[in-house]
Amino acid sequence: MVKKRYKILAVCGIILLALSLFVMLFGVTTNKTASAYDGASEICEHDYKAEVIGATCKEKGYTLYTCEKCTDSYKDGFTDVLEHSFKDIVVEPTCTNSGYTTHFCVNCGYEFTDSYLNPLGHSFVDEVTVATCITDGYTVHTCSACDYAYTDSVVLAFGHDYKAIVTEPTCLEKGFTTHTCENCEDSYTDSETEATGHSYGAETVDATCTAYGYVLHKCEDCESQYVTDYVNPLGHKFEDTVVEATPTEIGYTKHTCTECEYSYLSDFVRSGEQPTDAKEPTKPETPVEPSEPITPENPDTPTEPTTPDEPSEHEHKYSVTAELDKENKNIHISYICECGEENNSVITVTFTEEKGNRYDFVIDDNGNVNFAEVESGKYEVEMLDENGDTVMWYELEIEKEEEPITPIEPSEPTTPDEPTEPTEPTTPDNPDEPNVEDGGEKKGGSPALFIGTLVALILLAAGGIVTAVIIKKKKNKKGDK
Repeated sequence: MVKKRYKILAVCGIILLALSLFVMLFGVTTNKTASAYDGASEICEHDYKAEVIGATCKEKGYTLYTCEKCTDSYKDGFTDVLEHSFKDIVVEPTCTNSGYTTHFCVNCGYEFTDSYLNPLGHSFVDEVTVATCITDGYTVHTCSACDYAYTDSVVLAFGHDYKAIVTEPTCLEKGFTTHTCENCEDSYTDSETEATGHSYGAETVDATCTAYGYVLHKCEDCESQYVTDYVNPLGHKFEDTVVEATPTEIGYTKHTCTECEYSYLSDFVRSGEQPTDAKEPTKPETPVEPSEPITPENPDTPTEPTTPDEPSEHEHKYSVTAELDKENKNIHISYICECGEENNSVITVTFTEEKGNRYDFVIDDNGNVNFAEVESGKYEVEMLDENGDTVMWYELEIEKEEEPITPIEPSEPTTPDEPTEPTEPTTPDNPDEPNVEDGGEKKGGSPALFIGTLVALILLAAGGIVTAVIIKKKKNKKGDK
């Protein structure tokens, strides 16, 4: 009886295990059936909405079906990947950079580069600046294509080559030595010597009947002169000679000076008649006594006597023009009358700096003023005539001369790295079969699968318990025997 009962329990355990396996298999089959037919589930009656996703250069196109009730979805109707639609961008080579062509897809942004061209290299035009006495020479190489430039072939300034000309002192002016550069006409003066002063000699001029006598002091080295020691005129000493009248000629008395050859006639008469209609000649007037001459305060260094103006038919009217050459530091001044007469020697030029420094220049015979010795800065330039009146005034800014920049040799242009060929977009292994990641399977777990799994677990647990009880009883029974 006991054995029969054990057998019944064992059979029940086996039936429970078989039932658990059946339920599990039924749940899985139901899940697969619901996945295959989408809508056979008794939980959701799917209502799919189709959305066509167009193919691109990188991915295939397809139709996406999405349930509006439970968001379940799947794909079908796949189309092939499209070809790229390239737009070519050509970059021309420059002097230092390579040229190339970039192919850019306007649909997906994919791009690659090819058709490389080497850099063209610079095409230089040379400009030579010759060295001078005070500035360096150099050569500037400028690329005609890209304006890149560098400087080389620097030749240092070779300095002035001065020639000395000595100007001897005069009676009134100092002597000096002028040093003029034979290359650029720059000049300066030094070695000044004092004026020698006048060296007068005395010459006595005797008085005459009508002219004063005096002593003439004349410089032996120049034309300076002055007069002293005046003596009054001596007056005439006449000797009379009577000329008798004749029947055909009038008689008269002739008065002749014994000291000079001056003479005059008077006492005119006719033959046998009184001189009734004869006119008495006018007697020369006695010379007016001159005033006393002014004696110089210092006869050894007298002032220059005034030289009378030369008579002329034209009165000069001068006008001043000035041409400024800032680069060569020179001013050309023209002080010319409309008739063509030029009188540059009466003009002086003064440079007055903001700091108060002053430079005075004398115009040369050609009308030029060289202000090379004037340093950079702002100046008031004033031109004065011989009377000290301003004939022209202006402001001048002199720039500082820049030292030439030592050129830097250009480096070789860097060649860009060759680009790698682009890789084609990855094509799915089997675009017709949807995968889980693409949404080919149903989204979310099936309720039937979940319930079947839960029931199977419960039955397995019950079967296990029954089996364990049977085994335990068998062991106890063996123990009793």
